[in-house]
This record gives sequence, C-alpha cells and structure tokens, in this order.
Amino acid sequence: MPGSRFPEFSLRSVRVKATPLERFGEFLRTRGKRITRQRRWIVEQVFSHHVHFDADELMSHLAEMI
Repeated sequence: MPGSRFPEFSLRSVRVKATPLERFGEFLRTRGKRITRQRRWIVEQVFSHHVHFDADELMSHLAEMI
C-alpha cells in the first residue's frame, strides 16, 4: 500500500491438497448446497487479496464485477 509504514512482501508458495474453491465446494456439498457463480466470485475475491478488507469493501469490489 502506498504510504504504508510496512514494507511490501510476498508470501512464498505453499502446497495444499485442495484450493480454497475446492474446499468450499466440498463444504457446500456436505450441506446439500451448490457452488453458484456468485459463491465462486466471493471465494475467488476473498482468496485473491492478501490484505485486510471488510465486508463493505468486498461488496463494492464484487459490484464492480457485475
């Protein structure tokens, strides 16, 4: 972030059994739910950012995608 007092850094890659979207899909299936386009967008947006955000910022960003 420009003007931030913390230096920019990147996390290194980590091997996982399933992606967040795959895990979320499993979670929904165990509850008899489907992974809809809207649910997929939310998961993709949540896990594509590595900075803190609140629900209003997430909703604003998702509204831009529609």
